[in-house]
Amino acid sequence: MKITKVYAKFVFLFVLMSALLLLFIVYLSFAKTTVIVHPRLESFTQEFTLQVSSPKETDDISSLSAQFLQYTVRGSKRVVDLTQTSEISEKATGEVTIFNKYRQSQPLVATTRFLSNEGILFRTLETVTVPAGGQVKVNVIADQPGASGEIPPTHFTIVALWKGLQDLIYAESNQPMKRSSRSITVVTQEDIRNALEELSASLIQEALTALALQARNDFPHLDFLPDAFEERMLFESSSVPAGIEASEFTVERELQIIAIVTSKKLLETKIQEILQSALPENKKFAPSGKQVSTYSLIEVELEKHTGKLVGRAEYPIVLSLSHPVLDRSKLTNKDAQEIRAFLTSFPEISDVQVKFSPFWSKRSLPLEDHIEIFLSAL
Repeated sequence: MKITKVYAKFVFLFVLMSALLLLFIVYLSFAKTTVIVHPRLESFTQEFTLQVSSPKETDDISSLSAQFLQYTVRGSKRVVDLTQTSEISEKATGEVTIFNKYRQSQPLVATTRFLSNEGILFRTLETVTVPAGGQVKVNVIADQPGASGEIPPTHFTIVALWKGLQDLIYAESNQPMKRSSRSITVVTQEDIRNALEELSASLIQEALTALALQARNDFPHLDFLPDAFEERMLFESSSVPAGIEASEFTVERELQIIAIVTSKKLLETKIQEILQSALPENKKFAPSGKQVSTYSLIEVELEKHTGKLVGRAEYPIVLSLSHPVLDRSKLTNKDAQEIRAFLTSFPEISDVQVKFSPFWSKRSLPLEDHIEIFLSAL
């Protein structure tokens, strides 16, 4: 009887231990930690160069098949809003009275020279005749511009008269000679440059409109790229050179615009391939990202039908699951707060969600193969 009770105890312990072991095995089989990582978007930029040539079969990532178009346009622009204004001093002017104390009248033509006691030369503005024994008033103007002509009332000698008559026929002023100033506009190099740039912008737009129409008519199966063109200046001129006084001027310019038509889808694919080949290790394109590209056409050789398309492409990227920061071995035996704190310490990660199963679990298992990591969709 005692033996039976002892065996019963052993059997009970064995069954209990087996049940606990089975429960532990079941727990290990179903227990897991799910980590959902919200990556931070990074901007990935890459410069590129594509060799452009006439359509041909090629798998070269750096080559692009395209058709070349060209258009020559010429125009002019009149400019009246000049930027530089200067004040210039006019010649001093005033009125003098001519006295004739000789027995004969004295005719004096316009521009007759009068020399003041200060040595400043003036000229008459009109022809007059001074009667014998009489006097005549006439307007005069300084021979040279500037402040030197502003003199007080004084005596004038008529330069062209015989010296024996200069004491008999002379002039005097009762009021000071005064000068005025006026504003002038001067054409600057900046005025010319700005006018040419504005003219070029309108000429380029005119040319691109014409080329777009030609592309639709001649190559309806291809896409016209309005941003991919080369500008060549054939001629330019300005009606007034820089530094000259003028109220307006006109510039002219003639341009040759060379553009291409190609498959836009093919171009985007080429750029995507270039980006992919240059993608940093352990990074991938953001699923909902959009490629932004800018480019221009350079080094066109029309005779050879070749050129280069150079530009810059930008695409948002995120870390991939292969990134070292997502090493599952570093997430074992941690609670949710520890896992979250560890992962969000990396700049590539913006947030983390942690879920344990079964529901009563509070820590991740020491086994890394029981940890699942997912990247949230962006």
